[in-house]
Order: sequence, then C-alpha cells, then structure tokens
Amino acid sequence: MKTNAMNLLNELNATGLVFTKTLEMTAALSKYLDAIRADYSKNNQDRNKLNDIQLQVQTEMTETFNKGLSVEEGKAYYKIVTRSGSSRSVHSFIVKENGPKFKRGDILKAASWNAPAKNQARGNIFGAYKTLWTGAWYLR
Repeated sequence: MKTNAMNLLNELNATGLVFTKTLEMTAALSKYLDAIRADYSKNNQDRNKLNDIQLQVQTEMTETFNKGLSVEEGKAYYKIVTRSGSSRSVHSFIVKENGPKFKRGDILKAASWNAPAKNQARGNIFGAYKTLWTGAWYLR
C-alpha cells in the first residue's frame, strides 16, 4: 500500500481502525518524513545568493522532492521511498513490530529495493535519530 503518512492517518480514521499503536506509528512516520524534508531544504539554504531563475528551479526541486516522498507498507517494514520523475529509490526502512534483533520504529538503511541492511539500526523514530535526505544515517 503506497501512501504518505498523513493519507495513511486519514484512511485509518475513515475506516475506524485507529488504535493508539497505529496513531503513534503514523505520527512518528510523519515526523520522520518532515525531518527528511527539512534536511533536503537545509541543503538548499543559500537562497539569497540565487538569481530569480535559480531560485525558481530550487523551489520547484524542493516541491518535487517533498511530493515524491512516500511510505509503502510491507509485512515487516515500512519502506520510505523517494521519487524523482519516473525514478524511485528506497530511502530507508522502518521496523513495524518488535523482533529478535530490532525494535518497533528502528530505522534501517536500505540494502536493496526489497530489503534493509540488518547489521544495525540507524536510530528509532520513537526516540533519537539523525537522518539525511539521501538516506538513513551512516554508522560511524
């Protein structure tokens, strides 16, 4: 199911399936997407140095990035997807439920389109994390 976090919340409200756990996840996913968008915008800050055409292009690119960010729900993970034109890529994966190695809300780097890197969580959307618009935070 492909949707952004706010549409997911609206769909759940419409069907009456809103539970505290779902609301918490939806709110945390929305906050995570906002953090990704903020990082993208932060990398385009020197707006006062741009001419009108450059400013227009930068504004359009930011709008395109923001609109192209979405959440796809799978069995075990939420897949955070970025889209630019017809090209799509996985930003990161979010763990849906507690498991033997990862906790609900853990942020995992994408290893491929269908699977996360399972070496270590990059943070948790219910706690502290850092994110880049290009993908999950790198291990140091």
